[in-house]
Amino acid sequence: CAHRRAESGRIQGMGLASQQVHRWPAMLRLLAVGAALFGSAGALTTPQPCDGLWTPEAANGQIVFKIEAGVLHWTTDLRSQVTSSSNFGITIDLQGSDEGLHSDAELQDGANKMLWSNGDVWVRLLDTASLQELRDLLRHTAWTEKPQPGQHIYAFSDTHVSGDNLSPTPFTFTRDHTIVTQLGGQPAKGKLVNGEIVWDQGTPTWIPIPFDKLDNRWWTQESQPGKNIYVVTQGVVQGGDLNATDMIATADGTIFSKLRGQDCVGQLESNGDILWENSTGEGRWLSLLLPDEVRSRLEGLRWTEEEHPWDRTFSVSGLTFLGWEVPLPFVMLPDGRLFTQLKDAKSMTSGKMLDNGEIHWEGEGNPIWVTIAAIEEMNYQIDGKRWTEKVNPGPQIYTISNYMVAGASIPAKFTLLPDRSIVSGLPQKPTGTMLDNWDIQWGEPHTAIGDENTWLPLASKQDMDTKIHAHEWTTVTAPNQELYTVQDDMVEGNGQIARFAMLTDNRIFTGLKGKESGRLLQNGEIVWDSGDAAWVPMDAVQAMDANVEGKRWTDKAGSGGVCGQRLYTVIDGMINDGISAPSSFQVLPDSRVYTDLGQRSKGEMKDSGEIQWAGSGGAWVPVASPGLMRQKLEGMMWSGSDTAAATKHVYMVQGDRVLRDMMDMNVTIVLLADATHICTSAATGITEGVLQPNGEIVWTGGNLTWAPMSSAGPMAGNAPM
Repeated sequence: CAHRRAESGRIQGMGLASQQVHRWPAMLRLLAVGAALFGSAGALTTPQPCDGLWTPEAANGQIVFKIEAGVLHWTTDLRSQVTSSSNFGITIDLQGSDEGLHSDAELQDGANKMLWSNGDVWVRLLDTASLQELRDLLRHTAWTEKPQPGQHIYAFSDTHVSGDNLSPTPFTFTRDHTIVTQLGGQPAKGKLVNGEIVWDQGTPTWIPIPFDKLDNRWWTQESQPGKNIYVVTQGVVQGGDLNATDMIATADGTIFSKLRGQDCVGQLESNGDILWENSTGEGRWLSLLLPDEVRSRLEGLRWTEEEHPWDRTFSVSGLTFLGWEVPLPFVMLPDGRLFTQLKDAKSMTSGKMLDNGEIHWEGEGNPIWVTIAAIEEMNYQIDGKRWTEKVNPGPQIYTISNYMVAGASIPAKFTLLPDRSIVSGLPQKPTGTMLDNWDIQWGEPHTAIGDENTWLPLASKQDMDTKIHAHEWTTVTAPNQELYTVQDDMVEGNGQIARFAMLTDNRIFTGLKGKESGRLLQNGEIVWDSGDAAWVPMDAVQAMDANVEGKRWTDKAGSGGVCGQRLYTVIDGMINDGISAPSSFQVLPDSRVYTDLGQRSKGEMKDSGEIQWAGSGGAWVPVASPGLMRQKLEGMMWSGSDTAAATKHVYMVQGDRVLRDMMDMNVTIVLLADATHICTSAATGITEGVLQPNGEIVWTGGNLTWAPMSSAGPMAGNAPM
């Protein structure tokens, strides 16, 4: 009985008279309204239309009961079985009692409201899933009163609402999403409308304060950057010289807080900074990068001082620079600005990180930090490369490798910085600049630099190997007679040994007399500034020799010689005409031709094979091979004339001679390399002609034609004599 009396006090909150409840037994029976809703009479063991969460309308959400699978759960362990005994009304029958009590109720409003016969009303609450969805919506933001934003701040948990002027108070939702609670000791109902909570009975509307506008963000005062760091978590700001206090931002970015004992209003700017009203004295708070954001920007970077590279190197661990005399805590802004106590603990040094990773620390005497990765990239490009002095190229060669320069009396440090400035340990050459063409100018940047302080870059070993070392060289005027070889930095040939150096721009300097300076041309030839005979690679000369070996030419008609009268043939690199002694004959890779034939000492070979001699040397035209001559001309007989007279003769070709009526005319004939044009040594009439496809020869000199007499023409083969 004592237990039931205690329980009656709890149930009285439902609006049922306590004098009734305390006499009821433990099991209560609810009879369904209408068989269509509750099914047949008997105990309910499956979900029923009355299942769900219910609250007495007058309880303002303070008391919640649950009916689940026909079982009514009270506020203690007491439960009542829900059974169906009629089609109309709900009857509560106290089983096991000496007397029976019945209370009727009916479900209304689509089974969302339960109306008891004594006037008590229960309303259905949301199902668990929808309830949690709404609770999450309320819980994931803070709230403030719309007329006076920031004056009071409220927050929801899963079960309670609280604020700076509101002790934790239970709340719940009705089926129509109404929030039911008590505010200021009075019942209150509110609804979410366009993201705001609109309360009844004159309670001001609450507007949301999204935590994500400020949550988990860091700031520092612009007036003392880096000295204090302020962090906001779940609407509470703390850190540095601030005690934990609320900070909220409305949808338009207006910020409210109580800082150092005074109410403060500020504006959240697009870059994340907070600009406080002048009256607060807070000035501007600069938005800082979070540790993870700093890590993503700086992770893996290392630096060294530009002025003294490698003396000290710096790295990052968290929000601390390592490598100084002591670790240097720092903060970083989204725009790349940094603040740290670079020199002493009393003052902050500001710096800026550039897009290339360099950090430029502000203030007189403060260093520039350059990234080691950028330095390594620059020095990788020059590692193993060599330079020589501009005033005397060749004798002194300097090699740069592994941040050292060798070639001077003592190897010294050498570092090329990302801006192409140089720091070295060479005496008299502590600083310099590497130009875009890789020239090194020693001295301060933007000052007049003389040749004596300039180094020129030498060609790489690969270029030297492929362009110079791979060839034996000879002169164009005496091919195969003067031979030169270059190994390492020395040239040997024609009884001389001297230094040899080639720059990256293909300029060449040697110790050979008359060949002190020159240039390697694109055609592979070396020309000397003094005018000495140029050098050409022997392998190219030999390739050209092979190409012209056995080839024949004759004088071009009208160029000073008689076409067909003399044949010039290349045999073993010498030109032979069958009359004079053999003479040297050299065709260079660029098609220049050299001989010792007097007027024909220099010429040029055209693509057609014709050789045009310089000066009055005339021209040579290429002649078909003897085999082609035999195929096209020998064995053929023609009928025609060699003069304007009407007398007809029979003509034949034997070797390179023309026979008329079986008699030698003392006239030579040649077929040119195009296998079409013909020329002879005849003075008139038949000097030049064209062999037609049908075997006719049309002579251009005297308007004469020789008609073939044999049945087999040149296209089908020649008949033997």
